[in-house]
Amino acid sequence: MNTNPRPTPGQLQADHLQNLHRQLVAEIEVLHEKEAHLKDYEARLRSFADQHPAASRTPFQGVPVAASTAELAAAWEKFHRSQALLEAERRAFNDERLLLRVEAAALKNRTAAITRREVWIDVCEKEIAAIASTTVAAAPTAPPRRSFTSVPFAAMKQIFSRAG
Repeated sequence: MNTNPRPTPGQLQADHLQNLHRQLVAEIEVLHEKEAHLKDYEARLRSFADQHPAASRTPFQGVPVAASTAELAAAWEKFHRSQALLEAERRAFNDERLLLRVEAAALKNRTAAITRREVWIDVCEKEIAAIASTTVAAAPTAPPRRSFTSVPFAAMKQIFSRAG
């Protein structure tokens, strides 16, 4: 006998629906908690606004309006000049930033070239030292050079030694 009966497709579907129902209930509970927190936050904001009337005032409420069109045109002209100055400064800043990046890249390249050159010099110095040590060990010692005054005496000695 089989102790583990196979679930029928209807039972599988019912289990799946129960799982979905549990998930929905949990999500609804989370949403209710969030709603309660939002209501508390709204109540705190409203009490803050009641305590501080300046916080509920709209921005620019106290800003005076220009009395004439000439003053308004002058204000707009001043605004456009300041905006043009700001744009010029922004372009100059961007140019300086790009120049700084180029200089940093050039410095990085120069540093890499110097490092390569130092490695090359170290290798050359090691090769020269190796060549010098082998030539010093392999080079026969030369006889001492004769001085200018000893040369005539040596020549005479050779002449007399042949004759004798």
